[in-house]
Amino acid sequence: MSKSFKETLTPELAEKMLMFFREENREGYRFAIKQMSQLARVRDVFISKKPVKEQIAWLYKQFQHPQAIMVLEHLCQVWLMEGQKDMLITFCEEMGFAHQQGTLDQELPEELPADKVASAVEELLANYDQDLVVFYLEAFNAQRENGWDTLTTAIEGIAIKA
Repeated sequence: MSKSFKETLTPELAEKMLMFFREENREGYRFAIKQMSQLARVRDVFISKKPVKEQIAWLYKQFQHPQAIMVLEHLCQVWLMEGQKDMLITFCEEMGFAHQQGTLDQELPEELPADKVASAVEELLANYDQDLVVFYLEAFNAQRENGWDTLTTAIEGIAIKA
């Protein structure tokens, strides 16, 4: 069985995502600190005064809390849509999805053809970090209850090769 996208968010990916927010979307970074501080019942100013590496490590630890899922999903969606747009476009193109800059212009299909999934995964792995690809595919697969069998199989195949 494949992992959830939350389980595939490694400390390294979390750092990349949070640094994206810190450098490109300060409001998103402040949102993350504020929301996770409330969850941990600490003042956000206390976290904000820590060195950046400590902030990121603390945020990653907070993301593991079950109640953090909605905040984490939001942050991940924004990061993928804004910070990983080229990867989303590549996936949409390979899958033959109608899209605008990686945002689907169509309903999610009932089935994902295995040959298109294999081609899309191969293209993503040729151009992007494997952990990022797995993370994105898990996030995409989470858009549908129980995901798509063909995509789940492809993700599991990546994990076996690693």
